Amino acid sequence: MSKKPLVSMIVPCYNCEKWIGRLIESVISQTYDNIELIVVNDGSTDLSGEIIEGFEGKVVDRGYKFKYISQENKGLGGAINAGLKVFCGEYLCWLDADDYLEPTSVEDRVKVLKENPDYAIVTSNAYIRKSDRLDEYKLLIEDENTQSNPWQFEDLINEKSIFCSGCNMVRTENFLEVNPEREIYPARRGQNWQMLLPLCYKYKRYYLHKPLYNYIDYPSSMSKDKNDINIYLTRYDEHQAILLNTFDMIEKVQKTDLEKHRRFVTKKYGKLRLATMLKYKEYDMFDKEYKAFREKADLKVAVMLLRRHFKFIDALIKK
Repeated sequence: MSKKPLVSMIVPCYNCEKWIGRLIESVISQTYDNIELIVVNDGSTDLSGEIIEGFEGKVVDRGYKFKYISQENKGLGGAINAGLKVFCGEYLCWLDADDYLEPTSVEDRVKVLKENPDYAIVTSNAYIRKSDRLDEYKLLIEDENTQSNPWQFEDLINEKSIFCSGCNMVRTENFLEVNPEREIYPARRGQNWQMLLPLCYKYKRYYLHKPLYNYIDYPSSMSKDKNDINIYLTRYDEHQAILLNTFDMIEKVQKTDLEKHRRFVTKKYGKLRLATMLKYKEYDMFDKEYKAFREKADLKVAVMLLRRHFKFIDALIKK
């Protein structure tokens, strides 16, 4: 039995039969000897479930704990919640099923948290690799000085912090202080804001200047589709809902007031929606959006900024 602290790794999986084996192999190949792997099959309709179950023997033979959860599809947030209910480790990671770890990923990050007890989070750099050219890569963060601030709450809201799931490891004791219910807002996409913001509001993050994760860039990713305005508007609505609901959780547990941040988020996504409507020349949609949000979100500020780029905006506002 290993005397090293147990590290839990939650992996949500939905229709990842092509990649989940590679991710699990990268866990088995870790230089660290005490890992609990929790794979949540989130209603996959392909062979993901069979592949995951087929790895149980290899994971156990490596000396690791293995937990497999199969549930109806609930999205990434719902899959993470299933793992949060059962994990036991002193440290916690959450990974994307279509990425993979560097061999020393767990060992290096555990070392940082053990040596820095006043930090609740350690975040590493990562490699970005094209799905069809894994031997070629670039760094996720080229200018690592941008990550030096240990207080990452506002950087996370502004999407300036590292936003790659597998780059993070958190200290369970601190995580449960800010999330005693072991539950995040169950958005269908994304989980990093929900996992990290409550921690970053109260605790420091350590940035480790080393790429320990491989983020795979797939051409068919939704984020690469530039043709449909509804994709952008839906994403902005989702991001705003995630942030505002996560603020609710922080306020409830940590007895604080995040009204300033609420106003900022509402204004930010209002501006993004307006700019997108103008870009796609959806003028009637823009006019309706502006009138709906003008009072409660103070989007006059947003319109003043947009005037610099869209000279016809005055005519639209006067309708």
